[in-house]
Amino acid sequence: MRKYFLLSLLAAVLFAFNSNAQNSDGLVTKGLSATYAPATNQKWTSVSFSIQNPSANPIVIPGNGFVSIDVYVAPSNSPDQYLSNFIKVGDMPAKVGTLNPGGNLNFTVAGTDVSNIAREWSANASKVKDGFYFLYVQVRQSQSNSLIAPAKGAFAPIGFVVGNAGVSVLKVENLTAVRAPATNQAFAPVSFSIKNLSSSNYTTPAPGFVSIDFYAAPSNTTNQPLTNFVKIGDMPGNLPAVNKGASQNFNVTGKDIFNIAREWLANSSKLKDGSYYLYVQIRTPDGQIVPTSGAFSSAGFNVGAAAPEVPLIGTKWYLVETKMAAILMTLTFEAGGKASYKQTNGTNTGVFTWSGTSNNLTIEGPFGSGTTIKMAGSIATGKLSYTAGAQTGEYGISKKTNCKACNTNYVSKPLAQWTAGDKDTAIWLLNALTGAEVRPLQDRNFAEIKALIDQLCL
Repeated sequence: MRKYFLLSLLAAVLFAFNSNAQNSDGLVTKGLSATYAPATNQKWTSVSFSIQNPSANPIVIPGNGFVSIDVYVAPSNSPDQYLSNFIKVGDMPAKVGTLNPGGNLNFTVAGTDVSNIAREWSANASKVKDGFYFLYVQVRQSQSNSLIAPAKGAFAPIGFVVGNAGVSVLKVENLTAVRAPATNQAFAPVSFSIKNLSSSNYTTPAPGFVSIDFYAAPSNTTNQPLTNFVKIGDMPGNLPAVNKGASQNFNVTGKDIFNIAREWLANSSKLKDGSYYLYVQIRTPDGQIVPTSGAFSSAGFNVGAAAPEVPLIGTKWYLVETKMAAILMTLTFEAGGKASYKQTNGTNTGVFTWSGTSNNLTIEGPFGSGTTIKMAGSIATGKLSYTAGAQTGEYGISKKTNCKACNTNYVSKPLAQWTAGDKDTAIWLLNALTGAEVRPLQDRNFAEIKALIDQLCL
């Protein structure tokens, strides 16, 4: 009898564990915002995020309704990196209970959890070596305390520096670059300065040179995805010493004028036709791109033919958050600088203001309760960067498209007849039409993918 009772109890525990595992696996973490506070033992302040249910069914967390939120740091904010990059620094509980289809719960970290999210790091300072990192959070995948699922978690959009990794001391500023398309040097002239941000004098190890890397990026904002940056060249910089708070100016001359775009000049396909900004930074020990430690050119440059302007007034567009891979809203441009919108995965409706052209577009206005959203970018590239309160990200923007004309393998048929090949084709089209990232889409089921593609296809 005792043995039967224990077996029954074990079966109940295993059932509860598996049920909780299955449910928490379906939750997705989004919208992470955090301010790094290295002078405190809590590491971060003003931390907030949301937990979402992207499925078509309610998610019910059994028992007391709590899930565990695991907190990591990683050297990149891309989900496509080695899982060994992630360093767990803490965790905290979050009350979910029941979350309806498409539901969203917002969390602001407070009280003891402000310390808990970095508890393991605070207890062992050597756990995170000097370097550049991004904060990452996810709902614990219950099958394992250490199972990392980047496609279901959220990265903070702005990175932070731990210790003296060079990038925290030296910052590139005041970049000026003039495009010289008729020559084989790409830019002329080019100038910038390197400033010592520390409170003490800085000395570069012998022989007194630093490596300066040059990139092209479609935006001159620091909160864009690191995958936007394309390295086009580099040059050595003679920087033996810089006094505290001082700057050293560089005017690029001689063969370095060629070197700053050497890789692009050797392989013209490195940059596709479009608009870019030049970006420069001092190379970090691990080669990491650190947008807050570099400088962007204030003026952009074009590669290839300029994209033709697209008429905006009277047309309807679909906006997709590329990380979330969900249709967020329809947007209809109107005369007088107005653009009406309707959220397709929520209830928000309203009117934004817009200005500019399809190749240089700015949109902003109230979105939701007390939040102002600002978007900027080019319809030619199909991308709009956005800020909404503390949240930042990128939208793909697209009109309804004849999907059969884009890809003859696309077949519109009942969901019950869908195959894995149909899903793959739909994901390919979503990526091509809106820039939605493939990896998060692969985690969606047939019904979710079909709902997305049906909104975009004529």
